[in-house]
Order: sequence, then C-alpha cells, then structure tokens
Amino acid sequence: MNCIIYAVQIDDEKKIGLHARPIAKIAAAISKYKNIEVEVIKLPDNADITKSVKLTGNETKVKAKSVLNFLGLQAKNFSKIAFIITKMDEKVEDKKLEEVKSEIISLLKEEKLIK
Repeated sequence: MNCIIYAVQIDDEKKIGLHARPIAKIAAAISKYKNIEVEVIKLPDNADITKSVKLTGNETKVKAKSVLNFLGLQAKNFSKIAFIITKMDEKVEDKKLEEVKSEIISLLKEEKLIK
C-alpha cells in the first residue's frame, strides 16, 4: 500500500480553527475517491512540519470521512495536523494520492485555514 502524509498548521483568519463546515467539505470531497482512505492526526504543538513527519503509531487517528470523529480532534488555530492518504488497492494509480492531497489543500485554502 502506498501512502503520503501531508502535514499542515491551521492558521485561520477567524481564529476558530477546524470547524464543521470545512470538515464536512473535506469529508465530502474525499468520499468520492474509492479505494483511498484518509486519516487525520493531531500532531504535537512542537512537531516540525517543515520536515518529514515521523509517526510513532501511538497517535490518535480518525477517518477524515467521519465528520464527528474529525471534529473530535479539536484542531484549533495553530494546531498541527497530518492527513495520511493511503491507497487501499494497488490498481489505483499513485497520482490519485496527490490528487486527494491537492483537493484537501484547495479546500483548506478556500476556507482560509492555511495560507
């Protein structure tokens, strides 16, 4: 299984963090991708997201398609989160992972949650 990890720091203008509307948009967008799973992890405040993110396996992961679980991460302004985008079927082209990542980035920017 191939996967990519996309880490980001929430930096929203309204200072309310990752709330229901953007989460619902992300969940809806990734739901259309079959055989791709997206999980979200809230990273420690001191995580360096400018480098490759190293996961210990003890992090709390939630499925990005579950709006309630995603909200449970309580990612607020300046929280660091990582999206783990995994291809569940080898027949799916690797470029689909980048496509999902691009869609997530676009939605986060559209909602003014990242710059």
